[in-house]
Amino acid sequence: MLKSSRIREWLLRKLRLIFLRTLEYLEIKIENGTRFARDKKWWIVGVVVWAAAAWFFVRPLPDCQCLRVIMFDIGQGDGFAVIMPDNKKMIVDFGPSDLIVSSWQRYFDPADKNINEAIFSHPDLDHLSGSLPLLRQYVFERVLGSWPKHEIAEVLVLEKYWSDFDFKPMQAVGPRNIFLGPDIFLELLWPQKNVRGFLTKNTNNESMVFRLRYKNSAILFTGDAEKLTEEMLLKQKVDLKSEVLKVSHHGSKTGTSLEFLKAVSPALALISVGANNKYGHPHLEVIKRLAGQNIKTYRTDQLGDVILRSDGKTWSVEDKPLWQAWQEWLIR
Repeated sequence: MLKSSRIREWLLRKLRLIFLRTLEYLEIKIENGTRFARDKKWWIVGVVVWAAAAWFFVRPLPDCQCLRVIMFDIGQGDGFAVIMPDNKKMIVDFGPSDLIVSSWQRYFDPADKNINEAIFSHPDLDHLSGSLPLLRQYVFERVLGSWPKHEIAEVLVLEKYWSDFDFKPMQAVGPRNIFLGPDIFLELLWPQKNVRGFLTKNTNNESMVFRLRYKNSAILFTGDAEKLTEEMLLKQKVDLKSEVLKVSHHGSKTGTSLEFLKAVSPALALISVGANNKYGHPHLEVIKRLAGQNIKTYRTDQLGDVILRSDGKTWSVEDKPLWQAWQEWLIR
């Protein structure tokens, strides 16, 4: 899907270029007083067609007075957008590349450069690499993340660039509830200590685990948390029950134990994963475990972007807008 995402971006650039060239040619015809009067109906038709095509390629989702969660198809990594009923926006992880920018721009007004909330689950490149391209174009009001001390050279370089943007994420420490808007809370469950100075070779178990609750519905985000974190939460008898589960670590067998699944008891599961990735994600054991619990699973490597919505009671998968389906048809 990484290749198809780049094709979408290329097509959009070409469409804009052709549209602008059409307008320039039309302007020249008018200035020269040539056959425009006789041919103007065809020029009008052409402009309308290109404007409609551009509208299909990128336009914001219509308001729904609901909570939306978009799982972006960005390859082997995590990247999610959350749209709240009051139209505030949150991003959860930034994927492995700058594809997060074009993914974000497919759904939001390009002129709106503000992102209200940002979450970094943990300092791994497949969750962070897209942060710098986003910082060049957008302003984050508040950033929360889990930042254990690590020895990942590429991330250390990335953190140095962040200072150019005065980018200073707050360390997540739970358990605590964070108010995001009317009837919306972020229930931070893990980590339960300040891990900023804590050196670890495995950042996965310091991933942010949080439940996003809207009225009586919830989705559980798990980052790349592994069985050790799951066991700690189960031992503490933390309320994990959620209708939707973001499966940890792209469906790796290092997490999503049967005991954890039973505690969460989701109806839907989301797996953000790259097609034909070298890790073999999602692992067959996890897929069988989800199926055994009658959990409907949605994967980016099979479906592309996935859009969920909640009315505060139930979650449903939203049909892709016509412009998104048209893009995918065009690529195929």
